[in-house]
Order: sequence, then C-alpha cells, then structure tokens
Amino acid sequence: MATIGVTRGLGDHDLKVYSSNIYIKPFLSCVPEVQVYNFDDNKHGPDDVLVMGSDGLWDVTTDKEVADAVSAYLATVWQVSLTGFKIGSDRDLPHESLDLFLTNHAAKGYYDHH
Repeated sequence: MATIGVTRGLGDHDLKVYSSNIYIKPFLSCVPEVQVYNFDDNKHGPDDVLVMGSDGLWDVTTDKEVADAVSAYLATVWQVSLTGFKIGSDRDLPHESLDLFLTNHAAKGYYDHH
C-alpha cells in the first residue's frame, strides 16, 4: 500500500485496492494524525531530546535505533567540543549531521525491507 502516500498527496479518489474493485477512498483520510505533547506537564533533564520524524523514519527504524543514533552523535559532538574543535568545522565527524545520519539509516532500512 505504498501508493497511499501519493493518494493523500494528490487526491487520487479512483485508487482501488490491488487486484480488486474496492475503492480506497472511504478508508483513507486527508486528516493527519496529530499528537500533542505538553512540555509543561512533564519533567525533562539535560539529556532529554525530542526526535520528530515522519513514517519515512519510523517505518524502518525502532525507537531504540534512533535513541542509540542520537546518543552516539551527541557523544561525538560532546567529545569534539571538549577537545576544542569547533563544531561544524572541517574536521570529520562520524556523521556530518544527525539529520544526514538518520536519513541514511532510514534509507538503509527501507532497502533492507523492500
């Protein structure tokens, strides 16, 4: 059902379930799922982070994989900052950015699952 993303984006109301005459439209909503997290209702420490991602990330990674990736990246950045290297300098970090790392990780998971 990988075509549903396209359906939601383009409004393909004539899309049918593969190998049938059942229209998907009655089962598909253009209303996004939204979850609200109130930061004031919860206690947070200096080691807490918020990772926001779409199904492109969460479909192919687990919470633990993302947490491990974030922890490894932050540990690397912390090490670099302690040694006096400027973050964002030309020195090679294991991951140029956490965004790039997670994107590559999600892409790898996608290809591993397809």
